[in-house]
Amino acid sequence: MPELGLARDGARFYAHIIPALTRESLRAIQPAGDGWAMVGDAAGLVDAITGEGLFYALRSAEIFAQTMLKGPPGSYAELLRTEILPELELAAAIADRFYSGNWMGGAVIERMVSLTERSASFRELMRDLFAGTQEYSNLKQRVRRILPRIAAETLASAIWRTKRELGRAAA
Repeated sequence: MPELGLARDGARFYAHIIPALTRESLRAIQPAGDGWAMVGDAAGLVDAITGEGLFYALRSAEIFAQTMLKGPPGSYAELLRTEILPELELAAAIADRFYSGNWMGGAVIERMVSLTERSASFRELMRDLFAGTQEYSNLKQRVRRILPRIAAETLASAIWRTKRELGRAAA
């Protein structure tokens, strides 16, 4: 933003929550029936935290195609319930805490945007969340494991930013 002449001073970070099914709705969903099946957004396969649906659309289509190649898609719904829905149910269960909670002295969203800007390790974590390759079930363990690296990268970023700003002020 600074390179484009856009200031962040006084800016507020915000996020738009994309509609996603509740945990209860995900548990009750019927993604297939006699002569029909739903994949992706049509089946409500959207992550309640990231709003991501592309990974789940592609994966559910792949599961559906695999079941069709074996015969009638009878096992499609069962495979969704074991492979995709538990992760989406977990995301739905924690989404409210995620969006309304505080972390490290500030709103979760603001902290995540800041850390994404300042830490390559945190950007990699966020990339994996959005790509659907980082599961919520082991997210806490991964964050604990890489937290020292995230802290070091964030501190280094703050030091370099301060040095740059002091250099500009001196010039």
